[in-house]
Amino acid sequence: MTGGWGDDFMHAYSDVLNRELKDTTLGRSFVRANENPLNKDEVRYIFLSASNAQEDMEDFTPVDVDVNLVKSLLDSFSSQQGLLGPASNLLGLTGLQLRPVSSKDKSVKIYVSNLCVVFG
Repeated sequence: MTGGWGDDFMHAYSDVLNRELKDTTLGRSFVRANENPLNKDEVRYIFLSASNAQEDMEDFTPVDVDVNLVKSLLDSFSSQQGLLGPASNLLGLTGLQLRPVSSKDKSVKIYVSNLCVVFG
């Protein structure tokens, strides 16, 4: 849907979400990309609508989605303490097997076919 009611709704919805999350610590919990902040036009298109974005766009740095995904999955796996749970079940469906290295060591080995990647 281009233009019209759908775009107006998405901008209004985005404004409400941004206002609700503005005073929370949620935004600071994400790993940020190591890039310079996007220019104002890109930020407006990706994140904020034009109505209340001026003060927030100056220091906006995009979130590194890939790093945050891996970090969240490993945090979830660690909280499972080697047992079955959401992270191991989800990754198992994609062919990945996570195994803790040891109970004393905080690192995690991820096995994909013959490849082993160690995080920690």
